[in-house]
Amino acid sequence: MSPAQQKSNTVLSVSMTETLNGLNQLEEKWRALEANTFGQMGVFQSFKWCKNCLEHWIDEHELKPIIISVFHDDELVSVWPMQQTTNAKVVILSWLGTPLIQYGSPLINSSYNTNDILNRVWAFISELPSIDMVRLHNVPETSPAHAFLESKCRSAGATRASILEVGKFADWDEYQASMKKSARRPRRKRYNKLSRQGVMKFEVHKSGRHFSELAKIAIDWKLKWLEMHNWPTNTMADPKFINFITSLGADNFGNQRQQPSHWVIGELSIDGVPIALEIGAVEKQHYYSFLGAYDVEWARYSPGKVQIELMIGWALEYGIEEFDFLCVAAQYKSDWTDKSIQVDHFTYPLSVRGRLFHSIWLKRLRPAAKYGLEKLSDNQRDKLLTVLGVKQKGGIEGQKHI
Repeated sequence: MSPAQQKSNTVLSVSMTETLNGLNQLEEKWRALEANTFGQMGVFQSFKWCKNCLEHWIDEHELKPIIISVFHDDELVSVWPMQQTTNAKVVILSWLGTPLIQYGSPLINSSYNTNDILNRVWAFISELPSIDMVRLHNVPETSPAHAFLESKCRSAGATRASILEVGKFADWDEYQASMKKSARRPRRKRYNKLSRQGVMKFEVHKSGRHFSELAKIAIDWKLKWLEMHNWPTNTMADPKFINFITSLGADNFGNQRQQPSHWVIGELSIDGVPIALEIGAVEKQHYYSFLGAYDVEWARYSPGKVQIELMIGWALEYGIEEFDFLCVAAQYKSDWTDKSIQVDHFTYPLSVRGRLFHSIWLKRLRPAAKYGLEKLSDNQRDKLLTVLGVKQKGGIEGQKHI
């Protein structure tokens, strides 16, 4: 870290690193910080996620890590994992892993003065050379930085994340009893119909080779589903994405249950053959449902819905308090959940070029293009995206939210 990149006083010091090696040097302190940020929904800012993200994409599309750290003496009290990318010659600072991450937020040790940390980091960011715009997607209202960013930045839209508070149920029977008959009956009917097709089994795998093998199958199913519905595949079709996801299931850090977060995959099988899978993360008592997929050959039996219900049963047994379906809001998520939280997107132009990018592209042209795309039929959209080359676009900046 060069002297030009450091600002400090007698209490806090702010610095940054732009290399994978610099990130690795923070590992022990970063993991200690994760243990002190419960409730901040920070699994996408965990050391494991960020390390694996950089290992697979640091050389793609001019992606450069910008890891901002705040120290009190030798203790890491906040980390902002970010990345620098370029879009139409506009240099953008965003959360590391955008747009794969479902929640973007700094990790901040709640024992320290949050406003002091936020003000110091924001002043540091505002003076970074060459940055035209700060663009922060998916900041949940639970983030310690949400109110601060809302006061400093321009709104770039919002969505909602759907959550089931499973922790309020003592057991599976109480959860089932909480549902209306109109919801409970079709779920039971789907379950019974599928169970008659063979020996049905549900299992959650926490790490190792089996996790990797199943993750590859899930991604392949997801790609087929996206192609069937004429949606861009982008990063998901990139072998780097597959390697990235499978790396999250590697048990490199000892006993997973003792770690602040770890990744799992739920497997629903018939006669030993998987038919529905879900990749997710556990952060203490919070579960993130990241990517679900099923074998389309079994679509008439709704295996994805059966798998969701079985995953909720596992969460109850595992001591999960909140089962998070993540954003964007969707009707099927509302059917499974009992609360939602607001998730905001923020922008902060730092240069004339950044302000023009915000006012012309983000506020006018991009919404109009998105509206027009959604109005097209599946076939028309597929032809247009193919002509534009969107389906072949790779790299971490090319992927829709999963």
